Amino acid sequence: MRKMLLGLFVLFVFSGASWAKDKIAVFQFNGVRDDYNVTYVAEEQMVSLLVNQKRFDVIERKQLQAIMEEQAFSQSGAINDGDAVKIGKIAGIKYCVLGSVTNVNYSRRQVYNEYSQKYQWEVDALIVLQIKIVDVQTAGIIFSETFNMKPGGGGLGSLFSSDQGDASLDADSTLSSMVKRTYEKEITKKMSNTFPIQGSVISVDGKEVTIDLGSGSGVEEGMKFDVIYQEEKEHPKTKKKIIIEKKIGVLQVKEVSGEESAICKIKEGTEIAEGDIIKLQKKK
Repeated sequence: MRKMLLGLFVLFVFSGASWAKDKIAVFQFNGVRDDYNVTYVAEEQMVSLLVNQKRFDVIERKQLQAIMEEQAFSQSGAINDGDAVKIGKIAGIKYCVLGSVTNVNYSRRQVYNEYSQKYQWEVDALIVLQIKIVDVQTAGIIFSETFNMKPGGGGLGSLFSSDQGDASLDADSTLSSMVKRTYEKEITKKMSNTFPIQGSVISVDGKEVTIDLGSGSGVEEGMKFDVIYQEEKEHPKTKKKIIIEKKIGVLQVKEVSGEESAICKIKEGTEIAEGDIIKLQKKK
């Protein structure tokens, strides 16, 4: 029975149009005055993150703006959850990303370092960024985090051994680097856990399994995937088709063999077969 269902499922999986990506939109982030361009950088980093994950169909900003103008929504950028849900339903969007930079502080001063007998710049900076993701269908918030960013990822007051004219101490570049580092170290990980990479088993050869995810999806050697068997059943009362998922194994990436393929070794499970779904395990 498993083989019969599997054959039908494999046909479904590889039929192409059956697996459309969920649409996601990043709305204009809200900011504070004199933010040194931080709000724009944070918004652009979110768009880049989602595009690079290749998990979603990221809606272009022009398309969002056109819908907002047509529906007479405010163009000030101050979009709330309710507005995002309304726009999302009109545009057929699954998820909406909202962001707000609530605090940007930057100052620097010269201090004398007795050890080096030179003056150094001491930079104090703080950025507070709030990110929220709303499910358009349910209007529920599925992701909400506040990120406090500081120089070097540590406490306030990072010393830079440099002369007065060092371009690295420019406020815009320093604060932008803080935002980019936070996306790389924290936000990318949390987003991956919220929306884990998902693919399929395309072949099984003994203890080795080939999957349809590779470098193009950010897959790396050592990553672990749960193997999920899906079976369609009919609800006895409503007659609605229901997909039942069951974890049947674990794979670990042995070699990334291309943009859309990787070779894995089986860590757990004995019934893994072509067409089974794989989901990246959450990062701890």
